[in-house]
This record gives sequence, C-alpha cells and structure tokens, in this order.
Amino acid sequence: MRWDTKKLINFKKNNEGVAGIVVAVMLIGLLFAFLSVVQLNYVPDWSEEREAEHIETVANQFTQMKFSVDILSNIAVSGNKITTPLTLGTQEIPLPFLKSDKSFGFLRVFTDECMINITDKNPISYSNTVGSVKYSSRNSNYVNVDFIYEAGGIITNQDSGNTMYVMPYFDVESSSTVDITYDIINLIEDTGNKYTTGHGNIPLKLEYIQTTSSTINNVDTITFFSSYLTAWYNFVNDTLSDAGLAYGPIGDYNLIQGSDEITIDFNDALTVDMTLRIIDINIQIGPGWLDI
Repeated sequence: MRWDTKKLINFKKNNEGVAGIVVAVMLIGLLFAFLSVVQLNYVPDWSEEREAEHIETVANQFTQMKFSVDILSNIAVSGNKITTPLTLGTQEIPLPFLKSDKSFGFLRVFTDECMINITDKNPISYSNTVGSVKYSSRNSNYVNVDFIYEAGGIITNQDSGNTMYVMPYFDVESSSTVDITYDIINLIEDTGNKYTTGHGNIPLKLEYIQTTSSTINNVDTITFFSSYLTAWYNFVNDTLSDAGLAYGPIGDYNLIQGSDEITIDFNDALTVDMTLRIIDINIQIGPGWLDI
C-alpha cells in the first residue's frame, strides 16, 4: 500500500489548527471564570469599602458645615458668606471588564421639621420653628445613614436608631439658679433649589442674616418637636446631668416623651432662666449665589 504524502501533511496541519483553537477557548474560559470570581467575591467588598469611606466623608463635611455656621454666627455680620462642599455619592470603580455599583445621595432643606417651645410659669409660651437640612445615602452594599443638621446640632439616623453626632450650643450652669444659654440655628431656604440628588460634589452656600436674642425667666418646660426624639432625649438628659441636676419625678427635672416631642419639665422649686439666641442662616444648594 502507498500513502498519499500530500494528504498526510494536510491532516497534520489541520490538527495543529484545532489544538490552537482549543487552547484559546480554554484561556478565554479561564479568564471569564477569574473575572466571575472577582466580580462576585471581591467587587462587592471593594464597593462597600468605598461607600463606607464616603459616609465618613459626608460626616466630616457636615461637621465642616456646622463649623462654618458657627464662624458666621460668631462674626455676626449680615451678608457674610461661606461655601462648603458636600459629596452626594460615589462613582463606579474603574475596573476593566467588571461592573461596580454607584452610590447616590439625597439632600433636602426642610422649613418646618423642628420646633422648640418654651413655657414660663406665668404661663406664657415662646415657640420657634426652625429649618433644617438632611442628607440621605442610597448605598448598594454599605448600611444607609442620614445626617441631619437640626436646631444647631448634627444628628445621625439609621434603621437601628438616631443619636446626636455633634452637639448644639446648649450651655447649662447650675448654682442657686439654673442658667441656660441656647443658640438655635434656623436654616432658611426661600430661593433656589431645596432638593438635589446624584453622586457628584455640590456646594452648600451659607449666608448670615441676623441674630435675635431674648431672655425668658422662670422657665417651666422646654419642648423639642422632632423626628429624632432619641437623639434629643439623650442629649438633654446628659447635658442637664453633667451640670449637676438630678433627674426624676422628685428631682430637678423630668423628661416626658410623646409621639413627636420630648419635654423637659423642671421642678417648680427650681428657678430656671434662659437666654435664647435665634440665628438665621440662609442656605442655598448648587453653584452660584441667588439674590434673597
């Protein structure tokens, strides 16, 4: 028998071509398997870490905003302005062939979410409704957090509860009488955007308007109307206790919590005088200044 040499050589070449294709398919399969492992096991962790870092950034930015408000309040010159940044969310992680999640944030200015009511022993009531600003995260992997600047303090809110992150100026001095000084920050937004969302950086523009001071003698009760009662309850209780006042029905004060308010009820035998400063700060969201 005689072999056809030409056909044999062609058969060998075809085998080499098939082997190259098989190797290429296997390498592509390995690559996709590797990318799948990274996508499922590592990218969510990286995204969660970025979102956690972003929440820390927002916490620092809210603290910076409060610091700016305090500067404007202490200088107390009408028309003085300070701009502070806020980062709403995070961008996707730049990874080739992989997809990561963006995180978004919502920012809104409220005009009537908080009210402080003070009643003296006459009784005469003094009510002050103040504006606030709230940031809410919309994360894909990390726990969501709200930051609220309300009546001079910064509150953090999660599903598990809320707490006073940065205290307002609520000074209590106790001797023969109790003297309280409280700076209530009223954020005013009557021009421009009251709401924004996204994942980029935006400026918050703050402008000092005025301070209205008053003295209320023989204070009987102080009531905080808020959506974050746990934060206010713990704050006022800790502040009064640190000043040496005794809590309880037969103590110097009692705390009464309702559905949307917490009331400090002072003992009738206690003399409480209060210096109240209402500080109006205009807040604008977004670039440029609008005339007020």
